[in-house]
Amino acid sequence: MKKVLFILHHPPPMHGAAIMGQYIMESALVNETFDTKHINLSTSHSIAQIRKFNIRKWGRWISLLWKSCATYIKFKPDVVYMTLTAEGSGFYKDFPVVMCLKILGAKICYHFHNKGVHRRENNQLHAFLYRLVFRNSSVILLSPLLYYDVQKFIPRDRTYFCANGIPDINTGTGSKLSEGKDGNKLKILFLSNLIKTKGIYVLLEACSSLREKSQDFICTIVGKEGDISKAQLLAQIKAQQLEEYVYYAGPKYGPDKIQAYREADIFTFPTYYPNECQPLVIIEAMQFGLPVVATREGSIPEMIADGETGFLVKRENREELSEKLEILIQDAQLRQKMGVKARERYLQKYAISKFETRLVSVINEILETE
Repeated sequence: MKKVLFILHHPPPMHGAAIMGQYIMESALVNETFDTKHINLSTSHSIAQIRKFNIRKWGRWISLLWKSCATYIKFKPDVVYMTLTAEGSGFYKDFPVVMCLKILGAKICYHFHNKGVHRRENNQLHAFLYRLVFRNSSVILLSPLLYYDVQKFIPRDRTYFCANGIPDINTGTGSKLSEGKDGNKLKILFLSNLIKTKGIYVLLEACSSLREKSQDFICTIVGKEGDISKAQLLAQIKAQQLEEYVYYAGPKYGPDKIQAYREADIFTFPTYYPNECQPLVIIEAMQFGLPVVATREGSIPEMIADGETGFLVKRENREELSEKLEILIQDAQLRQKMGVKARERYLQKYAISKFETRLVSVINEILETE
């Protein structure tokens, strides 16, 4: 049995890479196919700590570096699987771990859940560091649409693709043929941390446009405070006279989060976040049979079949976002049809079993190239 050392993010904090890391740790298929050990790559315990320095994080990083090297020497894995951060402080944190493992002779494959390499590729220092990182290594990307980010440093024949997948919650299919699921106002759901580049303010502008057109709806914003505080969000809602249309529900987890999806009729995610790759919230919405309106960012154009499971809109374009939301608000038959198609697409491409099978297959391919 081949040995694989997984150095990946575990929650907390809760973000896409950490959630997928937890699924890998708990995967019977992965852990029965390979002899595995797992190391937590996270040094932050909350979203607020990410990109910020403190003594405790420094201590966790020293522990991470030591544990990675010691485990490699003792375990002697055939390959190291690592969810490397593509740029910024996370990359600088991961880089020494990578170099120590390479000095020890490790064969490494990087699974990227973010992007940003291409933004630094013309900087001489970063280009030098990336060449060291990618030399004699393999890369796993979430979609072929993301290959442009690393193509300067990694050839296509050492690049593999493995989309994310999440467990099914037996949700049923599609939106009900009514004004809203409970017969009241139609419900639009946005779910993410309160980060400006996730498109929250663009969404508010679109909601303002819908209000001016006398559309009857409720937009629920679910998420933890980020670079936008609760006070700032509420002030913006008030400034745009949206108090009767937009509701901030705070963060929701577990059953409360599931209920938010079940109560929704439409899911929207107008992100223009620079590192967006394959948002799990869109997969979750598809799982719950919701039509999705989102931007052409990262691999989202591959996730959403435009005009079939939802709509794709341009980044930071309130008019187009408002237009597509209005179409779905007014057409219950279309919402229902798109919702059914979205769930079918989830089952075909983004169920957890699909992810596990793809990941095992990719790791085996990488092992065969030894």
